[in-house]
Amino acid sequence: MALPLDIRDPLEMLKAVSYRTRIMKSAHAANLVALAAAWLGSAPPALQSLFWRSIPLIPLPLPLLNMICTNVPGSPVPLYSVGRRMVASYPQVPTGYELGIGCAAQSYDGKLGFGITSDTDAAPDAHRLRDFISVSFMELCRAAGVKKARSRRAPKAPVAPAA
Repeated sequence: MALPLDIRDPLEMLKAVSYRTRIMKSAHAANLVALAAAWLGSAPPALQSLFWRSIPLIPLPLPLLNMICTNVPGSPVPLYSVGRRMVASYPQVPTGYELGIGCAAQSYDGKLGFGITSDTDAAPDAHRLRDFISVSFMELCRAAGVKKARSRRAPKAPVAPAA
């Protein structure tokens, strides 16, 4: 999906991206990718290797894709493990075959975390994307009238004594 970079207003851009995303979801584009990935993942390793080695030999006018962006809804409440509260959750999108950048947003306990994974050869300046996301998110919050939330402290979960 091409981003509507010609739209300057953050709220209007969000509406345009949401609209385009709804179209892709209604066309079940992600389901086709998931089906292909599941098929490939269940193929014998030799067939998988042949597939990945053959892709560069297929003449395409442009790469199939060079970036994946996704959002992952996380837990709306704090999670605990061994009596310890998980304080943050950051998503990770693996890179591979000419995929330069994987970018994901994940909600967790009222916060939003971003994870950016990049191939340093394909995208040596991925740190700029991080900075652009930060600036754009602040612009969107300002345009939407969202005030910065005060840090809230969750009550500490009881810790079991060591045995």
